[in-house]
Amino acid sequence: MSFLAPMLLAGLAAVGLPIALHFLFKAWYRPLPWAAMDFLRKSLEQTTRRIKFRELILLLLRCACLVLLAIALARPIIGWLAGTGENESIDAVLVIDTSYSLGAKDGNSTRFEKARQEALAVIDDLPNNSTVQVISCSDRATVHKFTPSNLDQARNVVRGLTLTSQASDLGPGLTEAEAALDRVQGANKEIHIFSDFQRNTMEGGAAAKMNDLKARARLILTRCVDPSAERQLRNVTVLDIKFPDSIPPHAGTRLPFTVLLKNTGKVPVLNVAVTLSVDGRNKQNEQLIDTGLAPEIAPGATFPVTMTASLPRAGFRLLTATIGVPKTDGVQQATISQPDDIPGDNRFDKLVLVRQAIRVLIVDGRPDPREPKDSASHFVRNAIVPVSAGQRDEYFLRANTITTDQLVNEKLADYQVVVLANVPANADDKNGIASLEKKSIDQLKQFVANGGGLIIGAGDFVITESYNRELGAAGANLLPFNLDKPLKAKEDAPFHPSPDRIENPSFLGRMRFEPFSSTFAEVDVASVIPAKEQPGDTGRAIARLDNNAVLVSSKIVGLGEVVFIHTSLDTTWTNWPAKATAYVGSVLFTLTHLSGKADAGGNVVSGAKLTWVPKESTRDYEVQKPDGTRSKLPQATALEADGKPTLVVSDTSVAGEYQIQVQGLNDEEAPRFAVVPDLRESELLDTMNDADLAAKVGFAPFFRQAGMKNDLVENIRNQREWTVPILVALFLFVLMEGAWAWYCGRAV
Repeated sequence: MSFLAPMLLAGLAAVGLPIALHFLFKAWYRPLPWAAMDFLRKSLEQTTRRIKFRELILLLLRCACLVLLAIALARPIIGWLAGTGENESIDAVLVIDTSYSLGAKDGNSTRFEKARQEALAVIDDLPNNSTVQVISCSDRATVHKFTPSNLDQARNVVRGLTLTSQASDLGPGLTEAEAALDRVQGANKEIHIFSDFQRNTMEGGAAAKMNDLKARARLILTRCVDPSAERQLRNVTVLDIKFPDSIPPHAGTRLPFTVLLKNTGKVPVLNVAVTLSVDGRNKQNEQLIDTGLAPEIAPGATFPVTMTASLPRAGFRLLTATIGVPKTDGVQQATISQPDDIPGDNRFDKLVLVRQAIRVLIVDGRPDPREPKDSASHFVRNAIVPVSAGQRDEYFLRANTITTDQLVNEKLADYQVVVLANVPANADDKNGIASLEKKSIDQLKQFVANGGGLIIGAGDFVITESYNRELGAAGANLLPFNLDKPLKAKEDAPFHPSPDRIENPSFLGRMRFEPFSSTFAEVDVASVIPAKEQPGDTGRAIARLDNNAVLVSSKIVGLGEVVFIHTSLDTTWTNWPAKATAYVGSVLFTLTHLSGKADAGGNVVSGAKLTWVPKESTRDYEVQKPDGTRSKLPQATALEADGKPTLVVSDTSVAGEYQIQVQGLNDEEAPRFAVVPDLRESELLDTMNDADLAAKVGFAPFFRQAGMKNDLVENIRNQREWTVPILVALFLFVLMEGAWAWYCGRAV
């Protein structure tokens, strides 16, 4: 047996008090001979022995009461319930939710501030010789390194915690908590969890992990949310920044941009202002593009706010949409009539590759210098550059047309998109017609893998056997599907596209709606090369004909994409080019999609890794974070995918702009990345009450309410002691002593 307050065992000395009183007040008498009483001697001796026995029992009861009282005050710990070493010590693990929903303000402080205050209070209340480990947790966990027995270090770690831009899932944090229990040897273990306990918090493996841990440690859940369950959060999320599908971002032209806002709360919000700016980190170059207003957004509704802007410079430009309008001092000021309760999703960054011009290379498989209108490239070229010859040098889309035999000497890195218009794949297919050379096919494969876009148009020079062999799965593996034999429609019953069967979402998704859908449905297709669709194919059928044959298909190859048009790009197989709205629209939608492939890697969700292949892998690099601080990156190492030395940024927990710089330099054109919040966190703002949590995990953990004074932790720890059972025994002994004293006091 051991005691939490051994000094109070000095109270055992009080046992001598009833013993002393017993002997001090013992009856003394002087013998007085009396012959008449001699016959009573034997009877008195028997009665005296009985009285002494009763008084001895009463003495023992009174002594036991005092002993039990002294032991209870000393707080005994007995048997397996006691800790090791200094028995009062506790090994505590603190799991603190850092997802951005804890940025919601309840009363005078945010939920996250309450979580930190409660965590500090737990550390302050730990007994001597205790240890503490701190784990911050969103949908991934961070174990903070310090000496567990140094409580001052633990306090500093808790004070230094900040919110992330990630969604919440307690599963990873509890997995690390289990590992933390293995690092300490004591028997008194506690896991404290501080969260708002949104429903997504327990959607992963958190519930199962809690069941695993309940046998090893006491689980204490601290709810850091307003106890008023009826309070409804008001929240507006910035979902995305959109630009027109038909106009690729290019320098010098004013474009409309649409910022999508969504009300993820359960009450309407009014007068939501939004600001759009470009290159916000570098204040010297920052330009305010425009501001807009959403008069009212109903619960669950999405509201588009449209603004116009000009991107003056080519290169990667960072568009930033922020809820609120800037004041003269530069501070963002929200104008929502009711406050937005969660600021973590009020900003959305999007990195856009702005080009001085979009350059397209058209390879004409059937050129006709005498009658250009009869060449395979005529209509697609006019759709790409629909201006007169004198204006082509100023137009943002620029097309260069070459013959098939010239492709081998062309530098494809100068182009964003390559178009093959009815190009033969093998010299034996069409005698006297130039075909793709092996070197040209290798160039195209590398071009697409590096992020380029390739459009392949069918025609009578596209022989399916050769294409499958050279460009299909058995060759360069560029085709979305292997090709079947050409299929011809009856002269009086041509095939027609089905707008309602266009894959949505896709780059041709707008063709499902007016003004494109009606003219697209009127297109006549006389011949088509069907796709051999097989299970396991990685290609996608983007558009289909009314006979279910694929009209447009696509396939991701490396960083780029291949789009195959299963009919001709000219009028030999279809009248599609004669339907200007449908033809020009589909060409521009496809070009916009493909020309933006190279910048897709610059936009990621918080928590995802950033990767970049530097030209000089031996130099030292550092990452500049959204707050402007820099940290050195590990040396570039080869990734398994391509074997190239690659820099990796693992910590993207906070949304904003990241930039990889050569150490010590400040290059504005260095690689940039836009990290956006994980919007799963604000999609469902409902929190779980104690009953919901207990039902989810299958047992009843210990629940605490942040900000409310209670002695739950102390009471939980008291359950390890025998103080309460001893006090109950003391009460019973007092009752027994009183009853026995009454019995002994009766007349004999």
